Amino acid sequence: MRVVLDTNVWVSGLAFPEGPPGRIVDAVRTGRIRALASWSLAEEIVDVLQRPAIRDLGITGEIVVEVLLLIAPCLPGVESSVPVRDPGDSRVVASALESGAEVIVTGDRDLLDDRPLRALLAEKGIEVLAPAVFLRRLGA
Repeated sequence: MRVVLDTNVWVSGLAFPEGPPGRIVDAVRTGRIRALASWSLAEEIVDVLQRPAIRDLGITGEIVVEVLLLIAPCLPGVESSVPVRDPGDSRVVASALESGAEVIVTGDRDLLDDRPLRALLAEKGIEVLAPAVFLRRLGA
């Protein structure tokens, strides 16, 4: 399954490996799902993972490199004109649209609760799911 993981899922998954986001990150590591991204989303992920507060959660430079290696094979440059509540979320939506993702996994309420955006993405075959819902779908 081709999936775009929002930055909040990467951070939560790396910091708390036993929770739903952690199990999703593990599914990427083991090849059960393929994580997709864009350069702008990768930049955001790296930026957030290198913040001092995130480092305090035990996320090391080696882990940041591992994440980049997991998403590196699919890093196209993308732009999106799709309207989103939070302009910062446009990189996640653009990544999903450009890469042909089937799912965006996020804990971001702006994406999860935006009915017009979800309808537009559904027309393109992309669902927006919370981590726990996605895990149930995976059967994990």
